[in-house]
Amino acid sequence: MVRNLLIALGLIASPAFAELFSQSGYALGCDDTGCMVFAAGFLLNVADDGATPARIIAQLANLEALTAVNLKGDLGNLGDATVPLTLTGLSVKKDDPYQDTLRALQGEWLLKGSDTGVF
Repeated sequence: MVRNLLIALGLIASPAFAELFSQSGYALGCDDTGCMVFAAGFLLNVADDGATPARIIAQLANLEALTAVNLKGDLGNLGDATVPLTLTGLSVKKDDPYQDTLRALQGEWLLKGSDTGVF
């Protein structure tokens, strides 16, 4: 009985059972630890730790801040208002109705000491 329970718990914790994520959002920017995107009401942290393919990290890093994107991947555990996300797919979302408005609202404002005003 206990053995079966341990096997079941091991399967539930397996990455194969990670929460799949497919959502549109906005690329916010990247630094030396990874990239941030906003989607589904959360800041999603895409770490540059090898879990997300380097080509996807590079693609995110080359996007202008507040570019609308379609995201596919696996969500990690929810933190305070951030969630780790391992991306398996990324594409620019064409004809997003809010992208230009978000960029206009952001303007040229930057947080002191930051390269990007969005995180």
